Amino acid sequence: MSVFIPPDWRDASAYPDVSPSTWAWEFLRRNPEYQKDYEHFASLPDYCANGAKTAKWHCTQANWWDDPKLRYCKQPLLPDEDTVEEYFHRTGDDTPFHYSLEDYLVEKWGFTSTEIYDPACDGIVGLEYTPELPKPIGCKYFDQEKGEYVTDEIEPENPYEYTLRFDLRYSIEKQLLEAAEILQGRKDLRFSILSDEMMRYSAGVKIENLPMYLRAYDGKQARATYQEIGEELYPRIDEEVAKQRAFNAFKKAKELVQGGYRELMKSA
Repeated sequence: MSVFIPPDWRDASAYPDVSPSTWAWEFLRRNPEYQKDYEHFASLPDYCANGAKTAKWHCTQANWWDDPKLRYCKQPLLPDEDTVEEYFHRTGDDTPFHYSLEDYLVEKWGFTSTEIYDPACDGIVGLEYTPELPKPIGCKYFDQEKGEYVTDEIEPENPYEYTLRFDLRYSIEKQLLEAAEILQGRKDLRFSILSDEMMRYSAGVKIENLPMYLRAYDGKQARATYQEIGEELYPRIDEEVAKQRAFNAFKKAKELVQGGYRELMKSA
């Protein structure tokens, strides 16, 4: 199988300016656990369920079930476990019967697509993020003056969040269309009043710092010292200060690799 080889961390041109969602992939593909998951996934045979999509199905014994023969299991099978009933009686595993390893990995790593990406692939445009449906907010009470129930809207603390209330007595499709218009209007308004400085931030970091973080991370993987990384990334400042910045950059990169990339996905 293909193997991801990081670029030369000393070459700034190997870390071009891209979108936050594409940076998300750059950090995720360096996650050792993700690399291990993909290697295991890629090593399994394909199984086509009822002529539908081709997916990777896994269990510890390839001859366990007749249909499907391979699937994802939360817990390993025991050597003497030959039936579905025995396995479920022991584990209480509530995983859907037709649940592939691909389905599991997509959910585990936060993808919205149904495809597991090869860490060695450079052609990933970016990882997408799908927010949850709006949740009800506010306090509903009876307004004596208006003679009807009203709801006080509560403005969320996060300026990038906005929540709507749906009425299940009426058409959900129509309400979703109206919600889309409202949210788009709010988004346009929000982005029109945000300063350029605020727009430069994503996941609590400045977008322009992401290449430095990634280079510091790749430098450590290449066994460079913080002193060497600092001299390369921050050549115009004091050596000790540069060394500390290199350490901070690696620390932030490690946080993004280990899960912080999900916040970058929200900027897609």
